[in-house]
Amino acid sequence: MATRRQPEDLSMKESTQEAELAARAAALVAQGYGAAFNPESTLGIIASYRNQAARIRTRLAQLAVELNLPALAQVSVDTVERYQGSQREVIIVSFCCHHEHQLELMVSPDETGQVDRKLNVALTRARQQWCCSATRRF
Repeated sequence: MATRRQPEDLSMKESTQEAELAARAAALVAQGYGAAFNPESTLGIIASYRNQAARIRTRLAQLAVELNLPALAQVSVDTVERYQGSQREVIIVSFCCHHEHQLELMVSPDETGQVDRKLNVALTRARQQWCCSATRRF
């Protein structure tokens, strides 16, 4: 979902609106899993920037209290680079980007120039991949 830069966004590497969307989506996942929710294996959030990861963590901690979901505050939120080697059942990806030129900075093609390594890592951290409609598995 497209978001707009807000006055409280202190840098170009964070988005309050997107952090809210990611945190709310995480809360829905936690609620959906119910007692089976385990922050170490069920859910992870990948953010394009450390600033955005910090903003999401802050909002998760607030929602954990508001919704009485303490495990929500323990969800792993990190950058693509730091998430390599980790997997979860569900991954939420936050590509905080205010300007088109920021997209160029996120690109990390392999040696052949074909496969974007960052995008590949982000998309393969979930144990199963589903398309947006959740009706068809990749």
